[in-house]
Amino acid sequence: MQQPKPLNISIDKTTPVVCVDCSNPTFMEALMLRKVSKFITGQSQDALTPISVFLCTECGAVNKELLPPELLNQLTKEEDGE
Repeated sequence: MQQPKPLNISIDKTTPVVCVDCSNPTFMEALMLRKVSKFITGQSQDALTPISVFLCTECGAVNKELLPPELLNQLTKEEDGE
């Protein structure tokens, strides 16, 4: 697999990302797991698919802006009671 080419951008042209709950500027990578029905995968058992997310290293919160759009849409629907 080919590595993405790093962007050549000056740090002063960027803005920091901080935790929305505690303003901490550091994050660590974690995985959320989603179950996929065996009827969708065509396998004999349900499967799990990992989704990378970033957790605040201080409080463990996940900034919604850092979630993949598909997961954010699903979580928003669940919060709205749909």
